[in-house]
Amino acid sequence: MRKAFHFASGGVLTVALALALCGFAVHGTVRAAGSNEPIAFAVVEVSDGSARAESDSTGQYRLVCLPVETHAVRISRLGYDPRTIEVAAAQGDTLRLDVDLSVRPVSLPPIQVAARTTGQLAGPAPDESLLARRFSLEDIAASPLVGSPDPLSSLPVAGALPAGDPLPGLRVRGGASSENLTLLDGVPIYNPYHAGGVSALSSDVVSRVTLYDDAAPAQWTGGLSSVVAMDTRSVSANSLGWDGSADPLWLGQFVSTRILGGAGDIIAGGRFRNGLLGAPDNGRAVGGGDGFARVTAPMFGGSLELLLFGSEDRVGFDTTVAAGPSLGVSEGETDGNPAASGNGFKWTTLTQALRWTGRFGPSTTADIRAWRTAYDADINWLVAAPLAAASQLRNVGVAVAVSGSALSTQPTLGVDAQQFGSRYTVSAGSTALGPLLSETAAPIVVGAFLEDRWHPTGSPWNVAAGLRGDVTPWGGVELQPRLTMGFAPTRVVALGATYSESRQYVQSVTNDESFITAVSGIALPVAADGARVPVAAAAQATAALTVRPSSATMVTVEGYSRRMTGLVLVASATALPFTTNGLAIGSGRASGLLVSFERRTPRVTVQALYALGTTTLSASGLSYTPAADPTQSLAAGVSTKGPEGITFRAAAWASLGRRTSVIADSVTWAPASELGGVGDLDGSPLAIRGPLDGAALPAYLRVDLSARREWSSDPGHGARFAGVVAITNLFGRPNVTGLWEAAGASALQALASAGRAISISLEWHPR
Repeated sequence: MRKAFHFASGGVLTVALALALCGFAVHGTVRAAGSNEPIAFAVVEVSDGSARAESDSTGQYRLVCLPVETHAVRISRLGYDPRTIEVAAAQGDTLRLDVDLSVRPVSLPPIQVAARTTGQLAGPAPDESLLARRFSLEDIAASPLVGSPDPLSSLPVAGALPAGDPLPGLRVRGGASSENLTLLDGVPIYNPYHAGGVSALSSDVVSRVTLYDDAAPAQWTGGLSSVVAMDTRSVSANSLGWDGSADPLWLGQFVSTRILGGAGDIIAGGRFRNGLLGAPDNGRAVGGGDGFARVTAPMFGGSLELLLFGSEDRVGFDTTVAAGPSLGVSEGETDGNPAASGNGFKWTTLTQALRWTGRFGPSTTADIRAWRTAYDADINWLVAAPLAAASQLRNVGVAVAVSGSALSTQPTLGVDAQQFGSRYTVSAGSTALGPLLSETAAPIVVGAFLEDRWHPTGSPWNVAAGLRGDVTPWGGVELQPRLTMGFAPTRVVALGATYSESRQYVQSVTNDESFITAVSGIALPVAADGARVPVAAAAQATAALTVRPSSATMVTVEGYSRRMTGLVLVASATALPFTTNGLAIGSGRASGLLVSFERRTPRVTVQALYALGTTTLSASGLSYTPAADPTQSLAAGVSTKGPEGITFRAAAWASLGRRTSVIADSVTWAPASELGGVGDLDGSPLAIRGPLDGAALPAYLRVDLSARREWSSDPGHGARFAGVVAITNLFGRPNVTGLWEAAGASALQALASAGRAISISLEWHPR
């Protein structure tokens, strides 16, 4: 990884001075009595409301800035008997309090797929949307449909089933991956994917993921398809933490420790792509890495967080078109260039953020965030004359939200302001000739929002209503209402419905129908300017029925309908991976039926997901179905816990009704595998044969098997390890991902996805 990420740490002395005025701290672990398993999302709060925390996926929690007096601390979690313990300590002390909660099975309100405890499905948290999907990283790793703790590569949700390979990025209900608003601790990050679809966020730093694919809270704007909110994990109470992982593609290591007497923490580290096994050509053309750092400390009566995240990727491959060297690269100058004598893609992102959260009185909390995200992307594309595309995005923002409680409601209000500065240029031949296309915009959008939640004790109704208004520089006001309603007449059956409108001020001008773009996963952002690039808008309505015949079994049926306008659609204007001569503005509609089934017992978990839907995009007089959106998708899996800490997993994926555009130029494709990164690709496709997405692909089917073993080096202390052996595409089915037809040929030639592959991965954590 050529670029190094430098993380600031100069604020520690200031934080230490603030701690002297902050009372004492309490930290520890919440576990299940008997099994000793950590309990995620347990609420730990002081009875007078002066402090409140929630345990992370490892059961860890912390309370800071407690006044020097005796406090009653209550620990609770749905499905467990609560406990109240009195604590007291001197100024500046840090008290460790580990708590065991006894299991108390209950029938829970349905409608939400949420964090789970062993043998029981968990219910909705009071601060979440009724239809939000909330997962701890353990939930994702334990799902028989996923088998990997990657935060973004795949989520066990019917509306986000992948259509096949290769399709980098999370695609929700027919939308592109660029139509998701991705948040890290409430701060927006852009294109958080590595080449090949791996998340640029390590599972060693993320505690949980919440997917809002129905109606997101009114404080968020910027995602037409969904909002994906990730929370970073708490640091272990151990003196020094070291969490890492290794597999054929990636090697990562993160270190963490408590600071300021246990009242604060720090975590830092990164990952890099293993070049030796990264591609069939030994990684020569594929590279990348990511870095992360976070410091938290008590300050001004609350908690201050400094966060830095960055990633870099490059993909290069040969071209079959005779042309000169890439733009701006002299002979022999190859360092840092994705393809010195061929096609190349490179992108980097860096996010810096500061966040403060605190409490005012027993029932009012404040959340203040400021951030800056920088994203840069470059493409070298060799055709008859070399082309170069460059894209930049600078997103700077600040947001303030205040939440409280009044009688049976939970109002939240706030304001925010963001600037979306983007520049996109395309040049041909020498850059001295000037760009073929140049799009520049830097709108400042100021927004205000109000949301309230109503759930009276004992009432079968649960309602959340919100309204957001954004003022744009071209004089418009973008109103975005959100409404969520839930009705649970019994503990077995529940109904839910939502309506939401959303806006997106940054879109991507990559061609989502290009096979090249699907392989790389690059994004090229352009910001709305009120003229050539409009604000994208979406309106969506959903209805859901959930049946929970027992605490371990849940079935959900959901229907949705979404309408979109102001979409930047490149595929209707060109077959190249990116636009070179203008933008096509269009519209779209998506609708479908989603079914999910889950049964979870202490030893066996069964999951099944089914999606039936259609997505249609229209622009420049053309209408087409995106290649990433099959008519039907199905996933089913089972996992069982065996002896010696071994978990066995089997899963099957299938999809029907996939479409593709036939490539009219010569393409060589060596598909990726679990051992092969993004695969190997040669060629410079310039055109398609026939209509856009005019060819049907055969049915996709893949079966995976894996075994996961967990063990400790020394019971009670030392290290925890986990090893996974996985067989992908067990039957070696040659699934087709694309088609191309040579000039004068009488038959189409298939671009196949990966065959059978075996991979081994290892994780290590302090106990």
